[in-house]
Amino acid sequence: MSASKIDHKELQRRLKEDELSLYVKEFIGNCKELFEKYGRAVTLSIALVIIIVFAIYFWGMKSSGDFVQSQILFGNATQLVQQEQYEGALQELNKLLNQYSGTEVAPFGLILRAKCFFKTEQYQQALEDYQKALPRLKRTDSIPVHLAIVQIQRSLGQPDAALDILNQLESEVSAPSLQAEILFMKGGCYEDSQDMEKALEMYRSIAKDSPWRDLAIERIDWIEAQAVPPINP
Repeated sequence: MSASKIDHKELQRRLKEDELSLYVKEFIGNCKELFEKYGRAVTLSIALVIIIVFAIYFWGMKSSGDFVQSQILFGNATQLVQQEQYEGALQELNKLLNQYSGTEVAPFGLILRAKCFFKTEQYQQALEDYQKALPRLKRTDSIPVHLAIVQIQRSLGQPDAALDILNQLESEVSAPSLQAEILFMKGGCYEDSQDMEKALEMYRSIAKDSPWRDLAIERIDWIEAQAVPPINP
């Protein structure tokens, strides 16, 4: 290879190096100029982005930890309820609802706590917990809660309020088993109101193949037996 060709290649290499060096210097100069002009805003923006990223990360970590802890407390409470240790279950549920009220398990914690209140005859507290849980439940999950509220209202001597709920549910549900349960509960509400004719009407309208039929027959027999005058008045 001739010396002239070597010199030509060397010249091209140096030109490229000079071009790259010039580009780097220009880039650094532009960055410096931008920082001098907008440095404070840029620094604050970068800091804000970093803070947001770390906040999202640690919030995710906290949310994950909260979910685990709330599940543990709910599991403990469930086990205690199964053992009929309602006071102990209430302590676990109070911790859950005080510390992790925003978790997904919290509405079910309210329902379980309401059950504990009901079992310990704290009916007003049970009613309040059920009512707090309702807005956070899907419609399918809310039906058993409405039925539980009916039982509480009967325990509180409020059969008319209970009937209002049952009438509303009756127009919304289509499952035969639920329809039969609602009819049976309506019969109980009418008994509470001393309207035995309506109670009998409800019990007799329950389908023969329903699992609630036998219970309805027991109530019919009891009501009709009460209507029989004494032999020796």
